[in-house]
This record gives sequence, structure tokens and C-alpha cells, in this order.
Amino acid sequence: MDWDGSSAYISQFNSGVSLWNSYKSGVIRKDTITTIQDLAISDYYEVSSTAGVTSSAGTIRFNNYQMAGYTSTKKLNVAIHEIGHALGLGHNTSADVMYAYVSNNTALSVNDRASYDAAYLTY
Repeated sequence: MDWDGSSAYISQFNSGVSLWNSYKSGVIRKDTITTIQDLAISDYYEVSSTAGVTSSAGTIRFNNYQMAGYTSTKKLNVAIHEIGHALGLGHNTSADVMYAYVSNNTALSVNDRASYDAAYLTY
């Protein structure tokens, strides 16, 4: 999955990429001139409870309205979570980064890894 784009949360996004790649090396890469971009990263502003959105069209969008007020840990959680969706993962239980709500979880759980193992078959 090759990504490109810009975001105020690019540091957290890059850390999230590193976390997922530490489990399955090289699956998520920065787009280059010789690769096809699968994922676009950007920000938006909307008064809502949503911190980030990942679409099936290959976009991750971080909501500045929510993200600006989060701790660095919660920003990282959102980035890891949205990257998980981009990889095809759904929501898991509260002990996982793929939990449906923002949390302080920033480590891949057994459930997160099992979901990634299943999704990894497509890469």
C-alpha cells in the first residue's frame, strides 16, 4: 500500500506506518515515481465527534476539530487506527487499536495482529 499526501499529523501517521510495518515489513510505503498511489492522506475541519475517516476510495482524512485537542498519544492512536482501516481491518474490542473509539492504545494487540494477518493475504 503506497501512500502520499500531507497532514498536520504526518508525524503520528509516520509512527503508525512504522508500527504496522514492524509487524509486517514493507507493506505500507511512501509513494514514489515508480509506484501507484493507493492511499492519500489529508486533513479537514468539521464540527463532529469523528477524529478520522478512511474511505474505500483510498483516503485517510484527519479531522482538525477533534485532533487538535488530543494528546499526542491519542493522535497516534487515531493514526494507527485509520491506517488499520486502510489495510482493510474492521473494529475490534476495547483493548485494541482498532477499537471503534479514540483511546490511549498505541500497541498492536493479539486481535489487531490476527486481523492484519487475514488482511495481509491481499498484499
